[in-house]
Amino acid sequence: MNRKNLCQVALPLPLKKFFTYSLPEEYDSLPSGTRVLVSFGKRTLIGYSVEGEGEKVEKVKTISAILDDKPFFNPELFFFLKELSNYYLAPLGIILKNSYPSGLDPQLKKRYTLIPGAENSQDEDISKLVEELKDGSKSYTTLKAKFGKDTDKIITKSLTLGVIESLEYFEMKRRRIALDRIAVLKDFEEIEEEAERNGLTKYHLKIIDAIKKNPEPFPKAIDIAKTAKSPHHYIQDLEKLGIIELFDMLPQKLPVKKSSIILNSEQKTAFEKVCQSLSRSEHKTFLIFGITGSGKTEIYLNLIEKAIADGGRAIYLVPEISLASYLSKRLLERFGSNVSILHSSLTEKERVRQYLRMKNGDAKVVIGPRSALFSPLENIKLIVVDEEHDSSYRQVEHPFYNARDMAILRASLLKCPIVLGSATPSVESFYNAVETKKFELLKLTERVQGAILPEVEVVDMRKVYAETKTKTPVSPILEEEIKKSLEKKEQIVILRNRLGYSTFILCRECGKSIKCSSCDISLTHHRKRNEMKCHICGKRENVPNKCPYCGSQSIHFLGEGTEKIEDLLSQKFPYCKIGRMDRDIIISAKDYEKLWDDFENKKIDILVGTQMISKGYHNPQVTLAGIISADFILSLPDFRSSERTFQLITQAAGRSGRGELKGKVVIQSYFPEHYAVVAACRQDFEQFYYNEIKYRKMAGYPPAMALGRIETKEKREENALQKAAQIRNFLEKKWKDSCRILGPNPAPIAKIENKYRYQIFVKAKSRMKLHSIFEDFINSDFSKEIGRTIFPDIDPASLM
Repeated sequence: MNRKNLCQVALPLPLKKFFTYSLPEEYDSLPSGTRVLVSFGKRTLIGYSVEGEGEKVEKVKTISAILDDKPFFNPELFFFLKELSNYYLAPLGIILKNSYPSGLDPQLKKRYTLIPGAENSQDEDISKLVEELKDGSKSYTTLKAKFGKDTDKIITKSLTLGVIESLEYFEMKRRRIALDRIAVLKDFEEIEEEAERNGLTKYHLKIIDAIKKNPEPFPKAIDIAKTAKSPHHYIQDLEKLGIIELFDMLPQKLPVKKSSIILNSEQKTAFEKVCQSLSRSEHKTFLIFGITGSGKTEIYLNLIEKAIADGGRAIYLVPEISLASYLSKRLLERFGSNVSILHSSLTEKERVRQYLRMKNGDAKVVIGPRSALFSPLENIKLIVVDEEHDSSYRQVEHPFYNARDMAILRASLLKCPIVLGSATPSVESFYNAVETKKFELLKLTERVQGAILPEVEVVDMRKVYAETKTKTPVSPILEEEIKKSLEKKEQIVILRNRLGYSTFILCRECGKSIKCSSCDISLTHHRKRNEMKCHICGKRENVPNKCPYCGSQSIHFLGEGTEKIEDLLSQKFPYCKIGRMDRDIIISAKDYEKLWDDFENKKIDILVGTQMISKGYHNPQVTLAGIISADFILSLPDFRSSERTFQLITQAAGRSGRGELKGKVVIQSYFPEHYAVVAACRQDFEQFYYNEIKYRKMAGYPPAMALGRIETKEKREENALQKAAQIRNFLEKKWKDSCRILGPNPAPIAKIENKYRYQIFVKAKSRMKLHSIFEDFINSDFSKEIGRTIFPDIDPASLM
């Protein structure tokens, strides 16, 4: 076979290799980034063509179908994703598969058909199925409607006896519009004239009349169809005629509005510096280090406006879905329907719609968390990474990657500027700005509109306990400050970065805490739901009335999460409205929007929450921030513990006093003398940095050295340890003179989802050397276990 008729295909499998297939006869070649349908073993998979002629091998299978007329990925995006795969040594097929909404791929379906000559059966159920299939193959859905709960049993029995066979095929998902909303694009007089010209049916007219009489500005399609007693497809007809628009999140016809905000001198200097690179279309990484409330977001928006005015596009990354939801309102007000929003909380249909808007050039700026980095926008002239320090930018499941670092990579490939912004930059980013000079540092030292940093008071909780002889989560000082703020009708945020009511349950007889049966971690007590929950694997259990280990009834609920703080404050201040913001309450972006709207509209006096309340939000009515035991992070066995403590306290404190009203912060601490807490109280990042970087250089942690981790996971602990020991032996034989190898040791959380975890850490003087070591390891005899029982991680965000 001619090698030019062969094609390399990347498949979404945990294997860092390509597979060779022959092209259909009508094709001489296939551009990179084209989706194809291929047979792999007994499965049919969607793969992606990769440049280069395929390797000449025996028994080459032919590509079953080519799904795209032109490459699905534009050349720039495909090359970037390939570079990401190379850096993290991750399978390209999985990276490509995860970079776009799954709803854009055809879905695997099954039909069942009779096998000729195998129609006779004594089994009554099988005879019924044979009768049903005599006039042709049927889908599972059709058979389910006929046979109900016995369907699976009948099908399995018939497949086993060779009476029927299953046929696999791919089909695009049918678009459902029931939950869409309707935006009317013309006035009703014009619509009625158009209806007459187009000869619309009575069903169309009934739908138009139902929309006209509905009091909601954007009624749901399901409600209109029900009122008009008309099928949904008549509503879709009206959309095709341009009479209405169907949307899930936002209409596409929103206007653009100019901002009235004038930048101050520091903001203007930072803006102009980045504009110089924008105008020259050159790559440069800028780190905007601005105190909380210094107006970083307004700089980002002005830069995006400039990029669009120059005919370009922009990507705006934020660490979490909730922040994307909050900031998208500002973007929509500023840029109208040029905005596209992309995150996992959207419905699959809306993710597909937003992705296609970007792909088709209808959107000029995309905002979202990690996934927005993979936007198919073309002519990108600017990338912004807000709250660049946030650990949420790190993908915590294999394949691992850091969206902030990969945003810098994509900007370098695009030859465009990238702006990283934070009030508490990561140690790595600040190191690159002040020591290696890879980044240009831009400082904002003043809050906008004359606001000043809040007064900070530290409460030593050891002294509180000594004086009161009670372990109270809310100190008398914080309680008094809450009372003062409420009397002045001002708002309050309280940070407690632990979920649930009680953080663990302890037996006073045997001294054991009740742990998750699948993970090596204590279960959290949720009183309102009357359950215990593991916040790693999600397992739920009933609340016990006696110890499961010794049978004693002397069990105690200890520690406090956001639910207990909310309950305690409700008892102390029964006359005020208290809200809670954490993952137990905020399930979707809409939950977040409603809670935040209520807070902004002063329907909530005190907002209790986890770190969600500390990120990038602006409410000038908040004058008190209470921080409860945020420094518990210092006790975690992770070299970034001090950094995360400083960031969390500083960011939470920054929510107070952001307007004309003077703010105050009360920090309750058990480690008030720790340099991270001292610097956070002063909101002095540079003081913290110079203490922290000394420790990192001395101990050999990033950014002073490059760090990699190899983790083994097995159901049997001895197997996990044995495999980790084998990996260490492999590394020592080949690389002991080029790096420092630590471990294997049990992970701090030694078991997750019934799998034991052992870790090996590799320290090298440079990332290039570390990359060479890991590449050699991945291409070794261990390669078949990568992504299954062995998980290599370059630049791990956490050691936990």
